[in-house]
Amino acid sequence: MFPDPLTSPAHYAKHLKIASPHILTAEGAEAGDWIRDFSCVVRLRVDDPRTYVDEAEVSPLPFHGFSPAIKSLRVQFVVLPSSRIFDLIHSFPLLEDLTVIAQKMSIDNGDGPKRPPAADRSSDPPALTGSLELYLNEGMRHITRGLLSSPGGIRFRDLTSTWFHTGDPSLTTALVEKCSRTIETLDISSYLRTSI
Repeated sequence: MFPDPLTSPAHYAKHLKIASPHILTAEGAEAGDWIRDFSCVVRLRVDDPRTYVDEAEVSPLPFHGFSPAIKSLRVQFVVLPSSRIFDLIHSFPLLEDLTVIAQKMSIDNGDGPKRPPAADRSSDPPALTGSLELYLNEGMRHITRGLLSSPGGIRFRDLTSTWFHTGDPSLTTALVEKCSRTIETLDISSYLRTSI
C-alpha cells in the first residue's frame, strides 16, 4: 500500500498495537515480515483477545527485535510461552516498561517455534528501569524467576503484581527486594479462588 518508505505510516509510527497476533503468526514467518518496517516504534502492545486457555499459544517470534527503539512492551496472551517471552523481552535493548497479562503459562518443551536467529536478539540486556505490571492467572513463578535472572538486572521504579491463583509470595518479595533501591510505587494484589 505504501511503496515509498518515506510516506509509509510504518516510517513514522511510534505506538503500535497488534490486536490479533494469532492471525499474524498462524500464516507463517513470512506473513509477519511487514512488522519490521515499523522500526521507529517505542511502544508495542500485543493483545490476544481469545478467551479459551485450550487454544494454541501464540508465538512471539515475529515481534522479536523489530524496532530497537522500543521502550514499552505490553503483551496479553491466553497461553503465554514461558521462555520464549523472555527471548522477546531481551530482544529490545532499550526496554524500560513491561506489562505481562496471561491466563495460562505454557512450559516450553522444545517442539514449539524455534528461537530467533542471533541477529534478532540484542546482545545488550534491556534497561528495565520503568514500570513492571504482572497480571497472571498462573505462572507467576516462571515470569518472576526469569526477571530475577535477567542478565542486566532489574531496576523498576513502579511494580504492580496481581495473580489469581495460589502463588509463592516469596517470589514477589524477591522482586521487591531486587528493586529496593529504585522502587517508588508498589501495588500487590492476590485473588485466590475458593470453593464453597
